[in-house]
Amino acid sequence: MELRQGFDLEEVLLWGSIPLVWSSGDKKETFKAYVQMYLKEEIKAEVGRTTFNGYLEILEDTLLAFRLPTFEAKLRLRERKHPKLYWIDPGLVRAAGNRYGELHPQERGVLFEGLIASVLRACRDLKGIGKRILVYLGDRTMKTSDGIDVWSFARFVDNLDVENLWGL
Repeated sequence: MELRQGFDLEEVLLWGSIPLVWSSGDKKETFKAYVQMYLKEEIKAEVGRTTFNGYLEILEDTLLAFRLPTFEAKLRLRERKHPKLYWIDPGLVRAAGNRYGELHPQERGVLFEGLIASVLRACRDLKGIGKRILVYLGDRTMKTSDGIDVWSFARFVDNLDVENLWGL
């Protein structure tokens, strides 16, 4: 899906941006079929992994989700935090949970965060750049001791254009 042409955040959070679903006349039925066929068949193929981590690895191996380290300025606290899981598409999250229809207020923030994480990751992969950034709601821009740029949300929004995103 081209994000610039006719982009509607509400629709993307509701249905995601998977082209097959986006162009479908019946998004709900298409997503149901997609989840049934793709997710369940892939998980059955990996049935040997039975732990929770095993299921997360299946989602990552099938490129349906990815994990990112959480940001914490204090090294001691950072070492104790678990990575955060993001699905590649907000509609996929909703369909996997059998949630269709109107967005609930508590879903919006999480779905939006996942969308931003996916866009950042796709831009990084598309440009072949190894640069890592984190976005947070604070007002400072900084760099961690291991070289990760930490951007304020305002800076991220200012640089959302793909051409500017990585400061090239």
